[in-house]
Amino acid sequence: MSSSQTKLDLTKPVTTRDGRAVRILCTDRAWKDGNIEGPLIVALIQDDKVGEQLRNYTFDGRPIYGVNERDCLINLKNKFYLLVFLAKDETIPKAGVYNTEEKFKINKDACLKMGWPILKEEILEVDI
Repeated sequence: MSSSQTKLDLTKPVTTRDGRAVRILCTDRAWKDGNIEGPLIVALIQDDKVGEQLRNYTFDGRPIYGVNERDCLINLKNKFYLLVFLAKDETIPKAGVYNTEEKFKINKDACLKMGWPILKEEILEVDI
């Protein structure tokens, strides 16, 4: 388990660390076993073999049985698309940040049609 694991924000979308879909069923399961004492998060995790698996988690996203990094819950990050270009007769690059891939592609195509060189394009994943 990563020491940087923090409490989940259950008002935002949640996924497993390896990107599987998660459905939160409840956040108040009573539990007392060994060194873990509830309440717990009960969730269904996407599983290609059986459909979904029922799992119990602490509020920092750790499964209560097993410590597999890929099974940990994390908040889904927001994607932004960065485009840095050099406009005609300009010496200072300009940048655009787009919240959809469609807007990014439209602006990239416009730059290319005008002959403006693309200096950098990158997908940014950030917590908000």
